[in-house]
Amino acid sequence: AGLRGRRWTHPGDERVDTRRALRESFATGGAVLSVPERQRKQSAVQATLLVDVSQSVLDAIDRGFLIQCIWRAVNAWRDVRVFFFDTSVRDVTDAFDAPTSETALAALDRAEEQWGGGTRIGNALTTIRREKSTAIDRNSVVFLISDGLEVGEIDVLEDGMSWMSRRAGAV
Repeated sequence: AGLRGRRWTHPGDERVDTRRALRESFATGGAVLSVPERQRKQSAVQATLLVDVSQSVLDAIDRGFLIQCIWRAVNAWRDVRVFFFDTSVRDVTDAFDAPTSETALAALDRAEEQWGGGTRIGNALTTIRREKSTAIDRNSVVFLISDGLEVGEIDVLEDGMSWMSRRAGAV
């Protein structure tokens, strides 16, 4: 319902919604009390964030900066799922419902999320494919945040990436 339609190509183009005004006037015996305007809501991004939290990534990027970027994306976009992975995959979307990025980081610390294992991108994609396949669909954009260092089998990584690129709207 929130996706952009083909009508009203300009976001600031508001017009009187005659149909809605007539429908609302039936409740008041035909008297038009307000003149509603048609406005198209801007569509927002539907995304899945796959975030590598292995030691090699955490050595290269500040943990607080990473959390703040993810928190901003979750709060700015329409529908965002967040998965952390290193040697295993964890759905941490609920932790980013916090009012600030600092509370999101504290919530992750309280949940005792493990940070800094080895990187197995292919295994993470296989796990998401088997257990959380609804997190990626044709309407979603997938952000794979990683340094690309893979310690698993390359065939599994290739298979997972090809599945994800076929399934997602964009990677």
